[in-house]
Amino acid sequence: ASLWYHDSWRWVVLLDLVGFGMVAWTILEYLTDLEAVNIHRLRLESIRRRLSEVRREKVDMQENIDHLIVHAGAEDEVELLEKHRRVQQLESVVESQQKVVREYRNDPEFIDTKERLEPLEVERDELERRRESLPDHVPDRYQIEMQFSSLGYEPDVVREALERQNESLSSSSGLGEGSESSRTGAESFERLQTIASKLDLWYDGALGREPRNIWQKIAGHLLGEPFQTVDLAESGEPTLEGENRRQFERWRQTHPEQTEVLASALALALHLTSVTLDNRIDTIWITDPHSAHSDDLASRFYSVFDNAVGRVHFVLLDDSDAL
Repeated sequence: ASLWYHDSWRWVVLLDLVGFGMVAWTILEYLTDLEAVNIHRLRLESIRRRLSEVRREKVDMQENIDHLIVHAGAEDEVELLEKHRRVQQLESVVESQQKVVREYRNDPEFIDTKERLEPLEVERDELERRRESLPDHVPDRYQIEMQFSSLGYEPDVVREALERQNESLSSSSGLGEGSESSRTGAESFERLQTIASKLDLWYDGALGREPRNIWQKIAGHLLGEPFQTVDLAESGEPTLEGENRRQFERWRQTHPEQTEVLASALALALHLTSVTLDNRIDTIWITDPHSAHSDDLASRFYSVFDNAVGRVHFVLLDDSDAL
């Protein structure tokens, strides 16, 4: 101001410093408030974004809850929580029962009972297969007695005669320990073991792999899946995987017909293996299975014959045929 005005104006300009200071302070206060407003605006936008995320999470959670309610068949959240509580209780009960089951399975008495049950189940399956071959209608006791009476026979006399005949058959069939039937079955397998040795199908104290596999397939097809693990011990006795010697020996004594089928399956396996190794076609003369077995077991034999017809020829003989 001293450049343009007189020196007396210099004091006036000094007095205007207060006004400039007020203006500067006002501008500084404005900038400070503006910065605070921007900070609050940023905070407000962050709160709004978080609120929006919370709302989306709430919607997603509600959808999940509704999904659980639908699948649980509940009416609302309260019933869903109640069902969840019951499920937790049931899980604890199941866990305790599983612990009891594990204890029973480790019980020696349970293990022994299970071992004794397995041959009974095999026998049951065989009886069920036989039952399928029987007619649907079986006359009851009264009808049978009336038929005997119409033929001139006293039912009581016939019943006593049948009981005496059954006792005679039971004593002669040798179902007891060391019976003739058991010895005959053991001798059959021993003879088959000797035949396998002569055919070079027995070595290192065991039956060869090929005849054993064929025997297991035939035995499993004829007698059921448990016999797919049958094998011939070094002593010449048949064995089953998972069965001890005493149990299988008891089964052979009480099932002479199935033991005979098992021996026939081994003989057929040895014959099929020998003709395969010699690359020749042979003929087997065999009794018709219908004459000695049930219709179901005979049909199983026929299917075995059909599968082996490419390697051997079968000639079936009935009881009236003579060689």
